[in-house]
Amino acid sequence: MTNSTACPVCDMPAVWSEKTGGDYAEIDCPDCGEFRISGTLRQVFANYPIADRRQALERARLRARYGSVPVVTTYHLS
Repeated sequence: MTNSTACPVCDMPAVWSEKTGGDYAEIDCPDCGEFRISGTLRQVFANYPIADRRQALERARLRARYGSVPVVTTYHLS
């Protein structure tokens, strides 16, 4: 199932795809690129400034295996 809504990182329009194989959603944003966000983080992410959200995404990218889609979790907020 896919739908268009705001990117959780930059608040720009993005395509969301709910996955049934785990507690995450996959986002394809023209600005932020393709990434996944955990269900737990989705609940609190909007409470953080955009700069912190971008930094969390960048941390997830740095820790992701080469060629894999990064998964942003609460772990990446610190």
